[in-house]
Amino acid sequence: MKKEKNTDWIYYVFVFLSTMFVFTYILHVGYISSGSMEPALMTHDVTVSSRIIIRPIKCGDIISFKRENRDIYGKRVIGVAGDEVMIIGGHVYINGEKLEEAYIAGDVKTHAGETVIFNVPENSFFVLGDNREDSYDSRFWEEPYVKREDVISRYLFSIPIHLLYKQG
Repeated sequence: MKKEKNTDWIYYVFVFLSTMFVFTYILHVGYISSGSMEPALMTHDVTVSSRIIIRPIKCGDIISFKRENRDIYGKRVIGVAGDEVMIIGGHVYINGEKLEEAYIAGDVKTHAGETVIFNVPENSFFVLGDNREDSYDSRFWEEPYVKREDVISRYLFSIPIHLLYKQG
């Protein structure tokens, strides 16, 4: 009687390597640790973003990126290369037009001290958190722009883990 070879391990290795490939080159999974993007992204939620960015990043997109300290942030793109971003009286203007921001909760204002103007350089983005009153973003950074090469992914969807924290 002949013994059969057990080749089940090949299946598990394939699944493992495929999963590693997907999460290294295709998807980025993140955890929301602060309220800076509320109400769009709630604290404790898990986000799934695409590392493959086919169309150009545009205003309104939520991106994940690395900063100098190598921490990963998630913010909304407000200005792209060539845009003039002005913050006046708690409101944002892009190239002289007031930005309508339906994603901001209620009467939240965008404060930056006095009137400030940012001119977004090539291959860069100006980003803000949706919860402007509790967000560390382009308004406050010494180098206010996110370089294209520092972008990790574009937001796709989130898993609302925050709902579990509200129960009980």
